[in-house]
Amino acid sequence: MLDTNLTRIPLRFRASVLVFVLVPALLVAETVEETARKIASRYRNAVISVRLTTRQRMVVAGREMNKDDRVQEGTGVVLDSTGLTVLSLNAVDPLGGSMAESFGLDENSDYRWESQISDVKMRFPSEGEIAGTVILRDRDLDLVFVRPTENLESAPRDIDLAAHDSLDVLEQMVILGRMGKSAGRSSSVLLGRVKAVVQKPRLFYVPDPMTSYAGLGQPVFGLSGKLVGLLLMRTMPGRSSGGSLVIVLPAPEILEIVNQIPASARTGQ
Repeated sequence: MLDTNLTRIPLRFRASVLVFVLVPALLVAETVEETARKIASRYRNAVISVRLTTRQRMVVAGREMNKDDRVQEGTGVVLDSTGLTVLSLNAVDPLGGSMAESFGLDENSDYRWESQISDVKMRFPSEGEIAGTVILRDRDLDLVFVRPTENLESAPRDIDLAAHDSLDVLEQMVILGRMGKSAGRSSSVLLGRVKAVVQKPRLFYVPDPMTSYAGLGQPVFGLSGKLVGLLLMRTMPGRSSGGSLVIVLPAPEILEIVNQIPASARTGQ
């Protein structure tokens, strides 16, 4: 084993020993960054911007009090060559997602907001902005699936949910995103770590605090280059039951939902 106690080494050799000890660590850091850049280069075109317009109304004791149209843009992950894309429901329609329960806005409340998605626009790097439609929402898992309603000129880059990876506590992960209009909708990449692995009632990962702010709906990869899952919101029902938590929902959980979508719904035929 290398003795790194510099007091035992002649002064003229100490600088060489420091280089010998520290350079491998620096090389590892550079390798992680390079790996992250390669993952981003391969999959950036599968991470797209999706803009949803929601028609919302306030209902008090069964009476409509107010209407409003809101536009929200979120990060979508393309799952197959048809353009089927998954997003975080809470990112684009929080009042229609699970966060509504944490605000006490469930359908049984005397005071509630109702939300309906009225328009979908999908921005593919190779196609520009095209119209889309919602085909499935899962409020509990914070998922919404959309697809193009126009024919795509070329098959978009997609991310394979079946070729997934799993992580352990403190392992590094690569998060891909898509910036907003003010940043030219540029591709983004972030390195993070797993803070906790929760096994029950279902497996999910808790990312470190900085990663939690990356943005809902963004795909998370292991350094293997395989997808781990998506950054989504886990919300406990009721206003006093624990609030919300950003998690990484594993890819197999999402794949299980995708497999329930009929082929006709994916293609619109």
